[in-house]
Amino acid sequence: MQVRVLSLTPINRVMEIVTITCKEDIQLCVYQLKSMHKYLEPCTINVVINEVEIKSLKRLIEQQRRKMYKHRIKIWSRSQVLKTKLNFKDGWIIQQLLKLFMPLKDDYIVLDCKDIFLKETKIKDILKLQYKEQPHVYKCPTWGPFFNEVHTKLHRTYLKSDRSVSYAINGIQTPRIIKKIVIKEILSNWKTKKEFLKWWSNLDCIPSEFLLYDYVAFCIGKRIHNNQRFKDEEIVGIWNMNMYDTNQEIDLNKVKKETRVLKLHKRVFNNSEASSFLKKWLDKRLK
Repeated sequence: MQVRVLSLTPINRVMEIVTITCKEDIQLCVYQLKSMHKYLEPCTINVVINEVEIKSLKRLIEQQRRKMYKHRIKIWSRSQVLKTKLNFKDGWIIQQLLKLFMPLKDDYIVLDCKDIFLKETKIKDILKLQYKEQPHVYKCPTWGPFFNEVHTKLHRTYLKSDRSVSYAINGIQTPRIIKKIVIKEILSNWKTKKEFLKWWSNLDCIPSEFLLYDYVAFCIGKRIHNNQRFKDEEIVGIWNMNMYDTNQEIDLNKVKKETRVLKLHKRVFNNSEASSFLKKWLDKRLK
């Protein structure tokens, strides 16, 4: 399958964007593209559709792409990215691999399709660390088991203590810079990419692509060293339905003029009671 590209505006040489979508959040991805068209500087945006069959979803992305004359849009299937058949049933686990293994020549920035831009943004504005580190990851009941799996596999190679590395795990959210040299180093710890995927698929815990990435990046000295972090108000998240007010409408008061990215989870966006309100709010912000 050929990756199609469309752009009417010359694109400056800046880092490319990668965003992942699927059938459950395709409408959210369309809103993300609208927000990029309005607020993000001209760049190449790679949209990966994390499904086996992508034709109908691709048409929705192409409809929006025709309006995005300021950006170059590439649409990928997951088979084009991973180039192998996977036995994973959980699409969320597959999308983690898609974020790590985009077949691009240079480093790139990865987003979730729930990341909606709300103010003028240059690529340099999102080349930052998250507001906080991932706290005490080796003790965390959610991510601790995966951290221990990674540490068991890799600590002899890099001779790092579990605590010293765990304090280097950045908050595991997007936006995220992915450096090709780190991905190459990750794979060097397995004989082949196929063996890495086998290890990943046999895990008895919840994996995190960014935890693995940060572990290796720290060990080889390729972590971001500019010490710039997103400010707390720059990235605002709406994750759960318990953020409703008494009128059963999402409380968006936490969105300030400084807010650059709204992280709008699909379980909220797709909720039948919330969807209409959120679409009206987004249509107004992105018109």
